[in-house]
Amino acid sequence: MTLRTRLTDTLARSPSAPSLLVVTDSNVGSTLAAGAGAAVAVVALRRDRRASLVAQLLRTRFETGSLVVLLDDPQRREAVADIATTVVCGSTCLSAALGAAVEQTLSEPTSSHS
Repeated sequence: MTLRTRLTDTLARSPSAPSLLVVTDSNVGSTLAAGAGAAVAVVALRRDRRASLVAQLLRTRFETGSLVVLLDDPQRREAVADIATTVVCGSTCLSAALGAAVEQTLSEPTSSHS
């Protein structure tokens, strides 16, 4: 018996659908199989096109209420905005956090080590 079969069987015995569904590259197939009726889904995949497809499936086929989609390319935001409730751009978040860290580091006084 494979891990996927055990996971699917376990979820099938669950009394209700999960309220939060997290879809990543390592569990996209088994998660989608179990995701029917989830209240909220977070889609975080390596490829934006795949994330868009999974988001469409969750919205149309599984009737997921709210979708949060993580994208790498901010130029694809418009394409996913009609599907997702919230779109988060990973590269924009990373660059903002990195910029804030650099600013904080530069504004701190340096101590000389004599």
